[in-house]
Amino acid sequence: MIGRIKAGAFPDFIAELKSCYVILGDQQFYRGYCVLFAKLHATELYLMPADTARLLSDEMRLVAEAIAAVVQPWKMNYECLGNSEPHVHWHLLPRSKNEPEELR
Repeated sequence: MIGRIKAGAFPDFIAELKSCYVILGDQQFYRGYCVLFAKLHATELYLMPADTARLLSDEMRLVAEAIAAVVQPWKMNYECLGNSEPHVHWHLLPRSKNEPEELR
């Protein structure tokens, strides 16, 4: 994924920040859903240098603020999983009070 972003071959690329790349999530079941990929490869957040992890957290907050300004969510959920993609990345999922029952 990061290779495609760097090559300019990712159509849903949003931004390159100091610590991460931001893309629009490929399935917009939650309007505004985005994914942040850390530039530094690490399989766990705690394996990153502390200053890099703090910068990633600060930038994630800024991205969440931008999403919130556009979609006005009721709640913003954050997920950092990594079991299927062993690289630190965050899913930002803006939630709405009037979601269909199957999305709750």
